[in-house]
Amino acid sequence: MTLHRFAKTASLIVAIVFLIRDERLLAQAVAPNPSPKISALGQQLEELGLEIQTIETERSSAAAGQAEAKMRADELDKMRSDLLRQQYELGVSKVSYDEIIRHLQTQRVQLSVDLAGIEARREILIAQQESGQKSAEEQKEPLAEMIKQLIEIQQERLSSIEALHARGSAATGDVLNAKQQLLETQIRLAEKIHAANDNRGSSLDPELLNVSLARAETAARLNRVNQLLGEYVGARTTIDSLGRVQSEIGAVESSLLDFSRRSKKCEELLSRNQFRKEQLNAEYKRAEREEKNDDDQ
Repeated sequence: MTLHRFAKTASLIVAIVFLIRDERLLAQAVAPNPSPKISALGQQLEELGLEIQTIETERSSAAAGQAEAKMRADELDKMRSDLLRQQYELGVSKVSYDEIIRHLQTQRVQLSVDLAGIEARREILIAQQESGQKSAEEQKEPLAEMIKQLIEIQQERLSSIEALHARGSAATGDVLNAKQQLLETQIRLAEKIHAANDNRGSSLDPELLNVSLARAETAARLNRVNQLLGEYVGARTTIDSLGRVQSEIGAVESSLLDFSRRSKKCEELLSRNQFRKEQLNAEYKRAEREEKNDDDQ
């Protein structure tokens, strides 16, 4: 299939032709001088024999080239099947590759910008939450002091009423009423403290949660896009290799067709020349018999 191989084949054909010619010349030099008719027929047979040898050599060369091309075609077909399988697994083709890469790159830029915005918003919410917690802590101390003073006032009032009740100046109902007011004050103020503790930053918690979820989702999408880009960038090698293999398959198929045409042509020429050789041999033998009869007479 290469120029070097064809050159070697051509050299072999030339060597065979000259070898046959030299043998024929040597045989003619040793043999008696034949008649002009026999000489002409012998010359035709010699030329026809050389032509048949050349055609047979060409036929052998075409058959060898065809076998080699067929073997290469089988190898390329297997390579193409493997590359097509890899391309199918990646879900990309030569037509869609550039569009997919462009789409993924656009998404990566957009997701990177979105993630930066989400990160900035999250930092602001965290700062606001920390500021709210500090404000609540600052308000807690005065509130505790007020609670302490109210409880002391209610306790002093209860002690005074109990003293009056002991001297008979206050009714039992007054004592119970004072105790009830003290307990209600303690309960009401305890609820306020509990509510203050529960409400610290509560208005920011849902928003911060939503931002955190959006941040996690965007980061996951960005990671997946980067992963796909890495996979598809590697797929470029597969696509290029498939293109080269398909191109070589086309060249090999063209060579197979050419070798087939050459072989068919050689078969036709050999068939025609073999028939012509049989005719010349018959004429040659007939001429020899005629010459022998003339010599005998």
